[in-house]
Amino acid sequence: MGCMRRFDSVADIMKEFYKLRLTYYDKRKAYLEGMLKAESLKLSNQARFILEKCSMELVVENKKKKVMIAELKKRGYDVDPVRAWKLSQNKEEALAEQQEQEAETSQTEEEEDKEITGQYDYLLGMTMWTLTLEKKEELLRKRDEKLQELETLQAKTPSRLWDDDLNALLEEVSLSYYLLEVVSENKNTFSCL
Repeated sequence: MGCMRRFDSVADIMKEFYKLRLTYYDKRKAYLEGMLKAESLKLSNQARFILEKCSMELVVENKKKKVMIAELKKRGYDVDPVRAWKLSQNKEEALAEQQEQEAETSQTEEEEDKEITGQYDYLLGMTMWTLTLEKKEELLRKRDEKLQELETLQAKTPSRLWDDDLNALLEEVSLSYYLLEVVSENKNTFSCL
């Protein structure tokens, strides 16, 4: 818990606020980078899966789940990157939940299979429609957009992110004032009639 502090000037308040705010923008940037990395990795894995499936390098039909999962692991496919990233963000919650589940019951082999298969659902659960040329191109485009978004974010500093947010806020405030002026002018015009 913090305690009340007395500042001698507004400049002192701003200096203190700046340090704290910059720390949170640094955390925000790290969070966004992690999320974009996970999303782009997921899209990359899906695109690679579709390309290998279409070129017949990868065959998943008429195979048992365990064999398919082993094949995906052997080929270097990641477990659901977005899901894994979200779990890593909530480590304490995930560990507590896992310990609670282990205490309640021991997993059966079938439950373990579901858990392992669930980690690759983002690949194996894709519909046949994703194998069409249009969907494949759309997925590749989305992947490229995410990678570009990630590169753009990585090129920015936390203070640049803050500056961008302030500029966006300034634009919105300016637009709001402009709209208020237009509305008030319209009221005055109609009241004269």
